Amino acid sequence: MTWTRSQVSLYQNGVNLKEAFTYQKYITPLLYPDRAWRLPPKTLAKILGKQSDL
Repeated sequence: MTWTRSQVSLYQNGVNLKEAFTYQKYITPLLYPDRAWRLPPKTLAKILGKQSDL
């Protein structure tokens, strides 16, 4: 039943299975942040500045 539902959803959205995997690959880190995608702490500190600058 779940498989059928997902197939119908893909069809209704005009997405094939390969595209769905590609979307999942790039969207997942945005929804569930991964340390591998973060900037190094020193770079973040340089960009954001000091807390007292707020």
